[in-house]
Amino acid sequence: GHRRRSQMVRRALCVGCNYPDRFWLAGAVNDAFLVADSLKRSRGFAPHEVRVLHDAEPGPGHNRQICVSDPERFPSRANILQQLTWLTRDVRPGDVLLFSFSGVGLLVEDASGEIGTGFDEAILPSDSPGFSQGGSLSSVILASEIHDIVMGVPRGCSMTLVMDTDHATTVVDVAGTLTGGLVRGIMQERPPDLCGIPTPSSKMEFAMHRREVWSSDAARAASVRPRFHPVAEINTRVCGSRPWRSSMSKGVGAVVCYSAASHGQTAVELVPPGADRSYGVLSYCFAVALARGCPTHLRLLEDIRASVELLRAECAP
Repeated sequence: GHRRRSQMVRRALCVGCNYPDRFWLAGAVNDAFLVADSLKRSRGFAPHEVRVLHDAEPGPGHNRQICVSDPERFPSRANILQQLTWLTRDVRPGDVLLFSFSGVGLLVEDASGEIGTGFDEAILPSDSPGFSQGGSLSSVILASEIHDIVMGVPRGCSMTLVMDTDHATTVVDVAGTLTGGLVRGIMQERPPDLCGIPTPSSKMEFAMHRREVWSSDAARAASVRPRFHPVAEINTRVCGSRPWRSSMSKGVGAVVCYSAASHGQTAVELVPPGADRSYGVLSYCFAVALARGCPTHLRLLEDIRASVELLRAECAP
């Protein structure tokens, strides 16, 4: 039957993509299960309120066997978008939602059919075909597609995103940073608005990654792996199958996004001190902060940053 408005609903979707047949990630699936378990232990989520999509079994080491025991829980493009729809369906003020993604992020060129206007951020589902630098692909999820779904939650609803990947800073408002500035690396529209002020677009500038982040001796000792792929082109008109941002209805609830890396930084996974398996740095620190009972997003962010600095000092440059 229909629930009453006084009943708060919690829902979480945790996605982990190790790409066992193509990439070298070992900790993304561990992230998904870690975040899911942390929500149940520390935030009162019931088991039926948390869904996990994964392409390998969690655990130590690098499992090269694809996990497809339940096709509906495989993190394909279709399943991720379908489960995001489940996550945000029929939500009401007071409801609490969380979406986490751990895997590979990248910049894609010419996703909107325009040349020379910047790059789109995207995440890579597990069913995307393998490709190399300069190659093309047909199955990504653009950051703007996630934006159009999560920014439709109603006012009074709480939505948290944990993007433990590279190139995932534009899934919410590009001008909604804590400092009040634009997301780093965002391009600006031309011409400017009526006041003569350039307005932000959803396109990103090209970003470089520093190899020493994952190739130094300390990083190798901690099994550090980056979570990005070089720029690629989309070989289908993905944008033609989705509404543009300007045509979407906006609630908008309280939407907060934690991103593992800003423009020019590199998201990584590693084996934390005392652990027996690899985790994404953001997911691991997020789970630690949840366990400490941080009561607000600001306190949660401060705790995450402190934990990240400790890991960086010990495991990475």
